[in-house]
Amino acid sequence: MAREKQLLVDLGDRSYAIRFSPLASLPEHLAELHAPARCVLVTNPVVGALYAEPCRSVLEAAGWEVIGLEVPDGEAHKTLESWEDLVQA
Repeated sequence: MAREKQLLVDLGDRSYAIRFSPLASLPEHLAELHAPARCVLVTNPVVGALYAEPCRSVLEAAGWEVIGLEVPDGEAHKTLESWEDLVQA
């Protein structure tokens, strides 16, 4: 994919790559995993204010049905209870 950059987060058995690329390429990345269908866009108020609508627009234009969910900002909200709330929603 053109213009994509990656950063490896080296955590041994739990290592993973973070991919950096233009927002317009998001549907292409998702197509590697699944055909367009329903998806959940999880964000927080800070990031969501900047990127939720552009992200939603790009995905919907590619045929995805986007459900937006928001969690409060901050590490204190990355809990099992927050995860359960997301799953219930």
